[in-house]
Amino acid sequence: MYYLRKIDIKRWNGRPDGDSDSVSDLVTSNHELSVWEVDEDLSNLSDMALATALTKDKLEELCFVLLRREEIEAQYGWNVPLEAQDGVTGFDSQKQRHKNFMLHTISDMGQLASYIHAIIKSEDVNRIKVISEQDLLKMLAKKFRSGEIDENKLKDKFGKWRKEANKIIASEKAQTSAGHTPV
Repeated sequence: MYYLRKIDIKRWNGRPDGDSDSVSDLVTSNHELSVWEVDEDLSNLSDMALATALTKDKLEELCFVLLRREEIEAQYGWNVPLEAQDGVTGFDSQKQRHKNFMLHTISDMGQLASYIHAIIKSEDVNRIKVISEQDLLKMLAKKFRSGEIDENKLKDKFGKWRKEANKIIASEKAQTSAGHTPV
């Protein structure tokens, strides 16, 4: 199992292990660090990226790192509880895939930060994912069309998301009407 964590790559890239800006990017509340479960075959990666993106009301490119809890445990002796907690996302069917790493100590957080630094330094494109705002909007438009996400539920907090995704759908309809097949 992988766990997807959103990071601000500028706070990590080129920074030394133990850098305070990197560590502070691992924002916790009540010791909880939000992550999303990603299947071993990565088949639900785009759904988890969209679920994470829909926790924010701001449209922006997002960077994610894929974590493996067992690797952190093996490399650092990390013994951090994992707790289930429904995610606060506009992607209702994926809420249950949200979990929290319970980081009770600076040591727990430091070990996780060291692990993330190692992934970033390795430049492993399979473990670091950057998804553009446009790609996230295309994912959302696809979920609207399939009915997996009810656009009417994305009113207040997600109004900007909804508006932009609907522009994509309208553009695709116009292309289809003109005889072009949308991508």
